[in-house]
Amino acid sequence: MKNQKSGFTLLEILIVLGIIGLLLAMTAAAFLSARGTARDAKRKADLEQIRGALETYKADKGTYPATSGVVSNSSAPLNVLVSPTQYISTLPTDSLATRQYYYVTLSAGAGYALCASLENSSAGVPANCAGGASCGTACNYSVINP
Repeated sequence: MKNQKSGFTLLEILIVLGIIGLLLAMTAAAFLSARGTARDAKRKADLEQIRGALETYKADKGTYPATSGVVSNSSAPLNVLVSPTQYISTLPTDSLATRQYYYVTLSAGAGYALCASLENSSAGVPANCAGGASCGTACNYSVINP
């Protein structure tokens, strides 16, 4: 009678654990990349929402807000969109605290640039914002009118 032992050898277990670890590492990298891409899509949508409010403001006032700076509800330059006329309910802000949106007036109120810093810079179009704005890191995406 033969003495048979059933089960896995240590080498087989280590190979399986190595494969599982490799798959987990690839999944984590893809997940982190997807989160950055989603934040970039939100940044672009936020700038389009602000652009819509700016165009409505210009239709009413005949010019764009004339000051430049960081976009926020509590301070210039775009708090005129929030109150008292309500062109936009709240100004969107970047989901990362280290980044922000920036508004730059062009041609004495005849145009503007809205700038943001995308995580996936290959998805950006212009290399930097008009006037050398700082978005917390280098601005690599902007919406310009005209």
